[in-house]
Amino acid sequence: MNKNLNKILSNWKLVGGVFLAVILFFFGKELKKWLEDLFGDSTNKDDSQEEDISQKIKENAEQGSNLTVDEAYLIANQLENAFDYSQWGMYGTDEDLLWSLLDSSYNTDARTLIYVEFGHRKYDGVGTPIGFMDAFSYNYNLSQWARAELSGSSLNNFINYFKNTPFII
Repeated sequence: MNKNLNKILSNWKLVGGVFLAVILFFFGKELKKWLEDLFGDSTNKDDSQEEDISQKIKENAEQGSNLTVDEAYLIANQLENAFDYSQWGMYGTDEDLLWSLLDSSYNTDARTLIYVEFGHRKYDGVGTPIGFMDAFSYNYNLSQWARAELSGSSLNNFINYFKNTPFII
């Protein structure tokens, strides 16, 4: 064996540390989830409180909405598709689709329902993560997706569309 390779391998702490750093970098989130599932409840108090609040807002919005929950859910899914638009290897937002989904005839409760149904979705910097990129993504709500994907007057129009909902845009 090469003398340099023998020298590196004889320093097992260095080799082990580099190996561990690489493993944690690529599989840290999965390892954390696995350990939480193995040793205890992985639910966070803040997350459960946020879900309770969202559920109450949803129940109130359902009563006055001019959309059904299913319609709001379909619109939320299509919003993700509009934000996650790609064609010929180029990524961006399909603003024509986005604005066609955000109909001005929807009342404030319907807009709230769309926001709640969007919930938190994985975002990796360019859109919905694929494959192993899920490990490097974040859970974003509709506001965060919009702020990541839109700018200028488009972002202002989006903020104005949802301004009367109980959510911070």
